[in-house]
Amino acid sequence: MDVVRRYAGLATKVRLWANVTEKVLTCLLDRDQIDQALGELLENAIHHTPAHGEIRVTAAPVALPAGMRVRITVQDTGPGVPNEDKERIFEPFFSKRPGGSGLGLAIVRQIVENHRGTIRETGGANQGARFEIELPAHTKQEMSP
Repeated sequence: MDVVRRYAGLATKVRLWANVTEKVLTCLLDRDQIDQALGELLENAIHHTPAHGEIRVTAAPVALPAGMRVRITVQDTGPGVPNEDKERIFEPFFSKRPGGSGLGLAIVRQIVENHRGTIRETGGANQGARFEIELPAHTKQEMSP
């Protein structure tokens, strides 16, 4: 996860770490776009996580009825997303961040959906934000010509 290394320099007051399961499957994706989406999530997490807090990024395979997926999670120990805002956070121009444009999470959602994936916020109130991205996974046989 190169994007996590790039953002580590910005996370000077919080602990930022990544854990990628060895058995993560392959995803067909535009790496620059996925890095942009993860970067936006990391930037938000850094902004909202108090000093000495923690941001965790994980990636692991998950079996769902729709097939194998790769789940990427960005979780922080900030204040989290209020329940009344969860339905709106991915809408364009919705922001409660001073000076925020409200476009960041809308762009993240669009990037993820363009990759046939899903994103949702699953953190609990006052327990930090937790964004889960699920992308379709492919086996080596599926990727062979």
